[in-house]
Amino acid sequence: MTTDFAFVTRITQDFFAKKAIKDTLYTIAEFNITGWEKWIQIEFAKFCKSHPEITYWDREQRYELDRRLSKVKASCAIDFWVQQKHKQSPLAIEIKQQKSPRGCINSMLRDKAKLQNIKYSQDDLRGVWCIGVHNLEKEAAVANLVAYCSCNHKIHVKPNHVFSRQIGRTPFSVTVF
Repeated sequence: MTTDFAFVTRITQDFFAKKAIKDTLYTIAEFNITGWEKWIQIEFAKFCKSHPEITYWDREQRYELDRRLSKVKASCAIDFWVQQKHKQSPLAIEIKQQKSPRGCINSMLRDKAKLQNIKYSQDDLRGVWCIGVHNLEKEAAVANLVAYCSCNHKIHVKPNHVFSRQIGRTPFSVTVF
């Protein structure tokens, strides 16, 4: 699990270190553009396609949910299904974008909760990770917010499996857990 966290954090940092991504984020901030989650997912797909540590990836991979746990939906789709080089099973990666750090973290936690309901017979995932992009917030404040919100959602997030950093000099932070 720790190596999975290191891998997801590393590819997240690689992705947000790209000049084109930071330039677009500057434009998004400058013109107060909203609703850009799909853009970031498309850019992340292009990134996965060419990353040397990713042997295969897919979008919107569907999984059946355990009807005893999920009363509302029968299935869910995972934003990214990533097969890391030299690993047997894939990772699920959900990507969220919201202005509010609290809103973004809560959305990330709802995704984690949803994916915990995947039917046992279909669960081939090695782990579920979330990447969130939100307005700039201090790393310590994000860590405290994740701890607080995860208690409210009754989802355990290890404190040493929370990463948050400013994206270049943009007014945005990226958070991984």
